[in-house]
Parts: sequence; structure tokens; C-alpha cells
Amino acid sequence: MQAGKAGLLERWAILQPLGNADFVRLWLASGIWWQAMWMEQLVLGWLTLEMTDSPWLVALLGFYRSIPLLFLGLFSSLITDRFKRRNLILVFQSVNTGCLVLIAILFWMENLEFWHLAAVSLVNGTSWALDWPTRRAILPDLVGKGKVVDAMWLENVLSSLTRISGPLGAGVFLETIGIGGTLNILGFMGVGAILILAGIKSQTRAPQHPQGLRAIGAQVLEGINYVRASKRIYITGALEGSEDALTRFGLLFGLSLLYISAFFTLGLMISTLTHRTSTALLVALLIWICWILVVPNLAPIAARLLTPVPSQQVIDAEKQAIERESQVLLESIQKRKVYGDRDEFERIREDAEKRQNKLDKFFRDKLKAQIGLTQNLARISPSASYLFASTRLAGTGPDLFATFQKAHERFQQSQQEYQNDLFRSDKIEWDRSGPKANDPEWFRADDLPRFEMKAERLNDSFNAALFDILLLVIYNVIFFMLSYVFFLRYDVT
Repeated sequence: MQAGKAGLLERWAILQPLGNADFVRLWLASGIWWQAMWMEQLVLGWLTLEMTDSPWLVALLGFYRSIPLLFLGLFSSLITDRFKRRNLILVFQSVNTGCLVLIAILFWMENLEFWHLAAVSLVNGTSWALDWPTRRAILPDLVGKGKVVDAMWLENVLSSLTRISGPLGAGVFLETIGIGGTLNILGFMGVGAILILAGIKSQTRAPQHPQGLRAIGAQVLEGINYVRASKRIYITGALEGSEDALTRFGLLFGLSLLYISAFFTLGLMISTLTHRTSTALLVALLIWICWILVVPNLAPIAARLLTPVPSQQVIDAEKQAIERESQVLLESIQKRKVYGDRDEFERIREDAEKRQNKLDKFFRDKLKAQIGLTQNLARISPSASYLFASTRLAGTGPDLFATFQKAHERFQQSQQEYQNDLFRSDKIEWDRSGPKANDPEWFRADDLPRFEMKAERLNDSFNAALFDILLLVIYNVIFFMLSYVFFLRYDVT
């Protein structure tokens, strides 16, 4: 059994942290607690809605839970690095579990009020702001620095699964055993996590004692300066990105917000244009289907009708015909002469290549025109503008293929020049059987042309995407102005 387990961990290196008993305990306890945490958020929100019938107070509950992260997240190490990490995790887990048990007791005693839920959310948020970095900080102590990325991957997988199973489980329990029974289950889950964490034997703590807020601030500034000065940094420990890539990511994030805001302003315009909620919903659905789904899918069809392009099979057939014609001419020269004339051989080959290249250029130009028309027609929809701008900023999509084609053309041209220079020299000559090497050392690998494909510069990518970005801005402005105009029709006095 142990041999099979060792063999599995050896084959799947990313699972090797599971060979550490303390990490397995932390991993399982965290999974149980994440499941309970996602269930708790839904259960407390539902409980608040039933108690107060106020969506605003439900949202306020989430605010109380999240606000400690803003104020404590950056300086949590000032507190947590003073104590042993295992003990801290146990304390935070006990606090969270105790709050859930308290809510369950107050619920069964029928003394539960909204301020109890708000206080518990604030305490749990504060505890989580300190607990989460502590759980991550203990990973190198358990599995070693070389396996931290694998351990984080395993944690992220489990965390992602509980994001799905947590709300699902809360809904199932609320439907079957009610709020009280679900609160009891949350308490039992918290106690189970505590018992598992108690089995961790590691007694590690931070290698350096924290030195106060000024030292923490200096370390934060040092980290920011390092990120700005580094040409290449690690984003999560598993993903590596350059400064250019991070800038592109930031632009893509801003572009996504702009795209989302277009739909917010569109919804605002529809709501001011219509008088009934059901009508607004139907209009929004119709616009979504026509504008987002139909228009981008009809654009390629319309472009094919307006600018037809011969198929690749037709172009290949034409190129094969040219190749056969050149072969016939070359064979006739070989039959007419004892030794083939090298200059005439080269002239026939170059003429055939020029004609084939001309066909390729004709096909690419036609295809480029069709793609351009497709993009212009699709830009009627903001989803197409977002797609074109995002792929350009990311350095992917049709433009990447075009860059590859240009690099391939340069490579082919340099290959042809290399061959011509080689045949013009005395190192290679043609006889009746074909090319023959006069120089045994005619081949040098360093002289061969190399394929080089240069990525588009960030400034060029942004300038190319600027038109689509401005289109999204125009959509936002138009929708907002129309919303204002339609709103003026209402008598709000």
C-alpha cells in the first residue's frame, strides 16, 4: 500500500505535498472550513433577509465581513509573525467556530437580532484577514520551499471546488433541514476542522520578529520598488510575467470594465425608455439576442457574399499546375543537353516561384479584405469591438497569425537567397544526376537562415486597439445621453 502511494506521488510530482502528514491535515481542515465559510455566507444572508426583509442589510452584512481585509490585510504580519503559526491558525479557527455556535444558540433561543449577525460577520472577517496569510505562510514550513507552488495549487483546487459545493450544500440543507439545522451543521464542521488542525505538529514561526509599522511600511515600499524595477516577476509563484505582460493585463482589465459599463448604460437606457419591468426585460433580451449574438455571426456570412475568396484548394491546384509546367521545361532541357545549363535551371525555378508567390499574395490579399470587412460589420456589436481590442492588447488573434506569416515570408526569402548564393559559388554544381558538392565542407549550420518572429510592441498594440476602445467609449456615452434624455420625460415632482 505504501509502495503504491509512493509510486503515485513519484509519477505525479505536483501531488508530493500530500506525502506530508501535517500538510494533509491543514489541507483537509482548510477544505472543511472553506465549505463551511461559503455555506455560512449564504445562510446568514438568507437569515438576514427573512428577519429584516431588507436587501440593503444583506449587502451590509457582506460589507462587514469584507472591510477588515482592506485595513488588516496589508499589515497582518505585524500581528501574526509574533506567534507560532499553528497556534494562530487554531485560535482563528476557534474564534470562527465559536461565532457560528453563538449564532446557532441565539437562533434556537429566539433571541437573534441583526446586530448579532453584523457583529459576527465583522469578527469573522477580522479573523479571516489574519488567518488566511498565516495558513499560506506555514506552507513552506510544512512542505519546504521547493514544493510551495504544488501545495498552493492543491489548496487552490480545493478552494475552487468548495466555492461550488458550498452554496450548493447550503441550498440543499436549507431546503431539507431548515436554517437551524444548517447552523448546527456549520458548527459541527468548524469543530471538525479544529480537531484536525490540532494534529499538526509543526511549531514554526516567522524567521524575523516584526519591528513595527514603520518597518512594515518600508518593506512594502521595497517590494513595490522591486516590482517596478524587475523586468520579469512571478505573479502567483506559478505564473511568470514580464513588465510588458503586466501592463497588457492592466489594459485588458480596464477594457473589460469599459465593456461591462456599456451594458450597464444600455440597461439604464432601456429602463428609462420603458414603463414596465416586464417590457424592459423583453426589450433587453431582444437587444441581447440581435446585437450580441446575431450581428457578430451574420458579419462573416455577409462578408463572404460581398468579397468572395477562392478556396485554398483552387490556389493549391494552380500552384501544382505551375510546378508541373516547370518540371516539363526542366526535363526538356536535360534531354537536350548533356549537362543542364545552371543559369537556365535557376531562371525556370525562380519564374515558377514568382508565379506561385503571386498566387499566394493574391489569396492573402483577398482573404485580408474579407476579414477586414467582417470585422467592420461585426463592430456594430460592442462584443466584437471588445474581442478585437482584447486580442490585440493580448497579442493574439488574427494579428498574431499575420505576424507569423510575415516572419515566414522573411524566412522563405532568406532561405532562397541562401540557396542562390550556394549555387552561384563553386561549392555546388549541377550535373545530369542533379546537384553535386565540390567542397566537402560546404555545409555550415551557422550559415543557415533562422526563423525569427518578433512580438508586437505594446505601443503598437494599443494604437491598433484604440479604434475599438473608442467605439466602446462612444457606446457608453450614447447610451448614457439617451438615458438622460428619456429620463427628462418623467415628471418626478
